[in-house]
Amino acid sequence: NCVTLSTTGIKSAIEEQLSKMAEVLNATLKKSASSHLGKINTFLDEATASMDTQYDRLDDLTKASVAHAKLHEQRPTYEQEFYHFNAKNTLLQSMTGSSGIASRETKARWDAFIERLTSYEKEMEAQLDQMKQTVGTACENFFKDLEKFTAQWHELKPKEAGYQGNA
Repeated sequence: NCVTLSTTGIKSAIEEQLSKMAEVLNATLKKSASSHLGKINTFLDEATASMDTQYDRLDDLTKASVAHAKLHEQRPTYEQEFYHFNAKNTLLQSMTGSSGIASRETKARWDAFIERLTSYEKEMEAQLDQMKQTVGTACENFFKDLEKFTAQWHELKPKEAGYQGNA
């Protein structure tokens, strides 16, 4: 009067489901971490392009200053993205036993961006000084040309002759 149940089939089905769930979890985790890294890379591309621009007008320099302030505002958001990426990448590494998602290049770019962001004001001052120098040189050249023209005018201008008309 004994009943023997074999749970081998159920056990293997559960293990297979757990294995599939682990694969999906790993893929989702990898996709999510990659998404964070992608956002950071996009931000770095835009920020670097903005900071690499050389300006030759004061208007542009003012716009650059506004863009610089905006980058400072956005920095904490992307630091948070880095935090989330690192947490997910560490979890992915521990779950898969792999090296996770390569982020050295992005980390190096981020460090260079932060360094450049702190020295950006000095760069702007240097560009402003360069603009001042360019304008100063242009003014000097203009005044030299004006002096030459004035000297030439005084030399070649028509002499005033007494005007005698019908009186």
